[in-house]
Amino acid sequence: MRDKNFGLIGAPSHAQKTETDSQTDVLELGSADRGFYKLSNEKLEEIDSCLLNMFIENLLPFNFVENEPFKMFAKALESKYHFPKRKKLVTKVGMLYNSIKDNIKEELSKVESVVFTHQSWLNMEGGLYDMVKVHYISEDWKLRQAALRTSQVSQNPRNIAEHVEETRVKWNLPEPVLVSGESDLERTHEYLDWKHMPCFGSCIHSVIKHCLSKVEVYRFLNQGRKLVSQVTSNTLASDMLEKKKGLLLPEEIQKKVLLLDDAERWSSMLDMIAILSVQTPALHAAIMDTELINQGVDLRSQLYAFNEQSVLEYLVKILTLFKIATEILTKTDEPTLQKVIPIFVKLDKALEIDSEDNDMIQDLKASLRKRTAVYIESYRDMCLMACLLHPQTKQMAFVETAEKEHVKNVLFSEVKDQCELEYRESQKTEGKFKKSKKGGTGTRQKKSMSAVADTSDVRRIVVSKGDDSEEDEGEIDDSDDTDKEDGEIVGGNPDNDNDVGKSGESGTNEDSRNVRRTASADSTQVSSLSITVDNNWLDDVIGASDVQKTPDETAKMEVNLYMAEPASNKNSLQWWKEKQALYPHISKIANKVLCIPASSIASEEVFLMKRTLEKRQMQIKNEHVDMMMFLKENKDFCDTE
Repeated sequence: MRDKNFGLIGAPSHAQKTETDSQTDVLELGSADRGFYKLSNEKLEEIDSCLLNMFIENLLPFNFVENEPFKMFAKALESKYHFPKRKKLVTKVGMLYNSIKDNIKEELSKVESVVFTHQSWLNMEGGLYDMVKVHYISEDWKLRQAALRTSQVSQNPRNIAEHVEETRVKWNLPEPVLVSGESDLERTHEYLDWKHMPCFGSCIHSVIKHCLSKVEVYRFLNQGRKLVSQVTSNTLASDMLEKKKGLLLPEEIQKKVLLLDDAERWSSMLDMIAILSVQTPALHAAIMDTELINQGVDLRSQLYAFNEQSVLEYLVKILTLFKIATEILTKTDEPTLQKVIPIFVKLDKALEIDSEDNDMIQDLKASLRKRTAVYIESYRDMCLMACLLHPQTKQMAFVETAEKEHVKNVLFSEVKDQCELEYRESQKTEGKFKKSKKGGTGTRQKKSMSAVADTSDVRRIVVSKGDDSEEDEGEIDDSDDTDKEDGEIVGGNPDNDNDVGKSGESGTNEDSRNVRRTASADSTQVSSLSITVDNNWLDDVIGASDVQKTPDETAKMEVNLYMAEPASNKNSLQWWKEKQALYPHISKIANKVLCIPASSIASEEVFLMKRTLEKRQMQIKNEHVDMMMFLKENKDFCDTE
């Protein structure tokens, strides 16, 4: 059972309740006796919450609350508590379901991109159920996942694909990226016109299963399995092994116990041969000891030959790498897609053929290398993009320069597409604004603003303070000035220049003329100004340029600025939360890419030699499966005080 319990929806907090509050409040499930001793409100809420948690976590039928032996047991623990009726329990579970569903919908309404995965299992009667999950990065940059729907489906991928599409429509979500494996029931992407990413956990499982099933490898591993079985099942051999371990092995290795593996899990087989490999000196000494042989225990034929020890050590080394890769790629609490390329690069280096390798090892390496390359090739660009968008891997030192430039160009193209869309939208908005202007006022004002634009940009020009400033001041012709109040720009009529000149003659003093001259386009005034800044170095600070950047320029600036950003070991989503204002377009792409999980299955499923549909014991009615599985999987979305 999980540590976190469900809170009651709508239940007041402890601080809001008083000792006089009724313990049979409509928001409570159970009730308590009213006597000299009675349950506190806090205790009653705790029992109610634990009761809900027990039913949801264990998928118990609602009529279990009326099971007499269970009620007797519970009453012995707390005699003052009275269990709710089945109908009331169903009502409360339904309220909880609706509340959590609303919370998830609210979060999903604020995200632009999502990822779907789905998982299938069988009930004990052989009925197939499929659960659809959504993965996304929330508005506050937290990696989230939620189960959306669980339904009984027929055992074919087309039907499951229809179930996945219906779920998307019911939740009103954008077209997602689908992450799925390669088993028959997981090949739903073939029936959906969605972007698809493979489950790399499933890929690793397929690679390991294929290579360990090779005849030579199977025989080699089976020999070790027989050796371990005979040593651990024979008391004399076990005692002798312990004696030799104490003489020949370091203390930390002595503590490791030689155990027979679970043949259904390759990770268990790895644990067995790993211990077998490090304890080989003691095992050889024990089996070759004449004392043990004289007692009738002769296991010498089961020992690996001296030249086979390197094979055993290599198998341990490579399978350990695949096990670690599986554990990394199947994590669910952090982005994982950016780790795919580095992991496969590491595996590829480990699989390079060495001249000292025997035939079996060379064949195994070649097979592993070929199959891993097949799985990564078709989806390499997306995995590289995840590397580029993650602050820890953005420098991409593990790939060739040409490949790094390629993915950088892909990023630029996507950023440019966003910028072009925004540019078109701004042009539409500006066009509507112009049409709303009355008469020619807008045109006249635009001309007036254009006239002062070249002389008002503080980044390019300032009033000259040379020796000729006073002389020039007296020679300014006000005949082209426009009528305006102080600080206001008003468009003038080009046919009435004389009227403007008269205004300058009618008692306007020298100070007011100095103010008005800053708005004049006369060439004599421009000559009194000097260029002081020849470039746009301060554009990003002042932001007052009258020249709008093209989408191409905007995209280049943002991408180049991002590429100059140093790598960081900081939490990737926290890093993007702090940087999204600086890289608004790239952050949208990061939000979309980093929420893609590298694996849609758990590590334990990858470790199986043969993946089969899990069978689950479910006692609840079919109509309650969706609601109960929804609550079980989405406990983190529950409102708790």
